[in-house]
Amino acid sequence: MNLNLSGRMALVTGSSSALGLEIAKTLASNRAKMFICGRDEIALEKARTEIKSVYDVEIKVVDSSDSDSVYGYANWIEERWGCLDVLVNNIGGAPKFGKFEDLTDEDWQNTFDLNVMSAVRFTRAVLPLLRASRCGGRIINIGSLPGIQPGKFNPDYAVAKAGVHILTKCLANEFGPEGIRTNCICPSTLNGGGIMRNAKDRAKRERISVNEAKEKIIENAAKKNPLGQVGTLEDVANLVSFLASDAGQFINGVCIPVDGGECRSI
Repeated sequence: MNLNLSGRMALVTGSSSALGLEIAKTLASNRAKMFICGRDEIALEKARTEIKSVYDVEIKVVDSSDSDSVYGYANWIEERWGCLDVLVNNIGGAPKFGKFEDLTDEDWQNTFDLNVMSAVRFTRAVLPLLRASRCGGRIINIGSLPGIQPGKFNPDYAVAKAGVHILTKCLANEFGPEGIRTNCICPSTLNGGGIMRNAKDRAKRERISVNEAKEKIIENAAKKNPLGQVGTLEDVANLVSFLASDAGQFINGVCIPVDGGECRSI
C-alpha cells in the first residue's frame, strides 16, 4: 500500500510534543511538508529539529484560543504556499482532573474551548486552503474513546470529545460534496503523551510516585482491553497517515476507535 504523501502539505495543531509531534513525524516520514504549531516557541524549535531530520517542516507560535492568531497563521500559510492538503486537529485534553461535582462552569467552558472550539477555529480558518488542494482536502480530528464510552472521571472531557465526533460528521456532510473528507480518530489509553498528566494527578491523590501511578494506569487499561495491552502514539499516527493518503479517499464522516477492541458498540 502506497502512503506516499510527497507534495502534500499538512498542518498538525498542538504538535510540539506527545501525540501531535508523533503524528507530524509520521506524516513527514511519508514525505508530507509539515506545518506545526503551539504556544511554546522553545518546544516548537525542539520539535522542528526532530522532524527536520526526517523531512521539511515549518513552525509558528499560535494561540488556539485566539481567532485572530489562528486566522493569522492561515494567512501566513496562504501567502507562502497557497493551499493546504491536510489539517489534523490534535489540540485537546482535560485542563482539570475531577468528577462531576468537582467541576465548575468555568472548567466546563475551558474544556469545551480547548477541545471543540480549537478545532472549529482552525477548520474555519483553513477551509479556503483545503478547497484549493489539488488532491482533495483532508480534515482529521483527534477524538477520544471517552467521547464514545465515558469513564468515571472528567465528564467535561467526555462531553467535549463527543462534540468533536459530531463536529466531524457535520463537516463531512457539508464539505464532502466539495471533495473534502473529514474523519475522526478515537484513541483509548496510549502509552505516551497525556498519560503523564493523568499519572501526576493519580500520584498526588494516592501519594505514590509518578512512575508507580503510570504503571497502575497502564496495567488497569491493559486488563480491560481484549488485546491485554495499551496503544502507542504510533498506532494513531499511522492511521492519520492512511486517512491523509489516497488509500483513504473513500472514507468520510466516521469516528474510528484505536482501542484494541475495548469499545465494542458505537
